[in-house]
Amino acid sequence: IRFWQAVNQYKELCSGEGSTDMVHTAEHIYDEYVKPGSDFQVNLPMTMVKQIKKDIDTGNVSIDIFNNGQVEIFNLMERDSYQRFLASRAAKAQRRASMASKRRRASISF
Repeated sequence: IRFWQAVNQYKELCSGEGSTDMVHTAEHIYDEYVKPGSDFQVNLPMTMVKQIKKDIDTGNVSIDIFNNGQVEIFNLMERDSYQRFLASRAAKAQRRASMASKRRRASISF
């Protein structure tokens, strides 16, 4: 989620091309989320990681440098994390609590 948010903020910041902030922010996102071994490293294919690094190193930084990474992370969350969350005890308890609350509201008459 943090990677996703950082990339969205990056896109907002970089709506004008060639910004110095654009390069600095891209480097920060790479160091924080993409770089192998970083504290908040996201699970991207190594080919994608290398391409992002190459683009940053060669100054080929654009507003869409992280687009493929965002799509990859979204797909991983959709296929894996979200499905595991739906099957978790916490999600099941939340659904039961929500249904009980709806039943209580439905039984209140005026």
